[in-house]
Amino acid sequence: MKYILKLAMANIKRATRRTVLTFMVLGVGIGMYIVVECMLAGMEVMSFRNIIDFQTGHIKIHSAEYTEEKPYALSNLIGNYETVMSEISKVPFVKGVAARAFFLGEVDNSIDSIPVVITGIDFDNDPSVYSLTNFITGGEYGKDGLLMGSMLAADLGLKAGDYVYLSFRKEQGAYVSVEKKIAGLIGSSDPGVNSGSVFLDLKEVLGLFGVEGVTDLAVKVDDIEKVNPYTAELKNKFPALNIVDWKKAAEHTILVAQMKGKFSGIIVLFVIVIALVGIINTMLMSVYEKQREIGTLKALGMTDKQVHRMFLLEGGLIGVWGGVFGIVFAALINLYMSTVGFDLDKMMGNTDLGMSVSGIFRSAWVPAAFVKGFLIGLIASLFASYYPAKKTTRMQPMECLRVK
Repeated sequence: MKYILKLAMANIKRATRRTVLTFMVLGVGIGMYIVVECMLAGMEVMSFRNIIDFQTGHIKIHSAEYTEEKPYALSNLIGNYETVMSEISKVPFVKGVAARAFFLGEVDNSIDSIPVVITGIDFDNDPSVYSLTNFITGGEYGKDGLLMGSMLAADLGLKAGDYVYLSFRKEQGAYVSVEKKIAGLIGSSDPGVNSGSVFLDLKEVLGLFGVEGVTDLAVKVDDIEKVNPYTAELKNKFPALNIVDWKKAAEHTILVAQMKGKFSGIIVLFVIVIALVGIINTMLMSVYEKQREIGTLKALGMTDKQVHRMFLLEGGLIGVWGGVFGIVFAALINLYMSTVGFDLDKMMGNTDLGMSVSGIFRSAWVPAAFVKGFLIGLIASLFASYYPAKKTTRMQPMECLRVK
């Protein structure tokens, strides 16, 4: 076996340029597959973090009548929310609970108007669950005025300290418009917050709309890994409410993430095609160029099986080198992508990616993708080498030696 390996290495060295080109093309394909996997993982992590930090908390609570088809209907409201919040806050594993109310409206700068979600928040309790306070890019976080997403403000040509008109329809059909000062701007990593939301004091919003209930309550727990049993415990304590964990509340986004993950399968297909075409071509040329050597080896007593194994080893070595090159190539790209990243807003603008991602995007490290990429390259190389290697078993020594 050692002698056969040496022969395979010698064969590779005789066509160094062609071999290097082959394994580099294979390596680039493997590297791109790994990079895509890491980017999708990073997008998933960022999206899930944004969902928890800006939309759901760890556990989301709605009224029993709540329906996702009509999320802004007044029939969805939790009427006794202050009592429920008080009871939930006494549960040992609960670290924070916040109430929010959502209504539809428009923001008007006297020239243009843009539809928005008017969100009433409790400025005192909201930071115990959500992360708005960490993303104030202008002005301040406070009850005196409203908070507005930075992209929304840019679209309207506004800044902190400016005044806007907030318009909406009450349940009775009356059209109401109020003038509000922009207290602060929010430049979060959630596109919904940045481009389609304004935030006001909860009591003020409920007074403007003439209602007494909130759309939902969000809970932050002491250990996200235990969110399933915690959710079940809260369901037992409050059977009259609709209580779900953040994964259930974000089913749509998770489904989109899974669909995007399937895209990597297309990259795998390209890797295999590159391996098959490139390596088959390289190995066939190697076989035809070495017919006299094959004849000599067989005449000296080497069996068809040993010659076949020698060319399989040659293809396998190309796969190994291609895999190593691909891993190094992917690691260098992902090192930059995971530390520096790039600005999605500048690159994609207002394009909806179908996931809750915005701002600076960074990829993640996925060790399994590196291992999988290497194995794909190796297996594809061995598979591509099989046919050229098989041709050597049908070569007769005398016919090979006649080749000039």
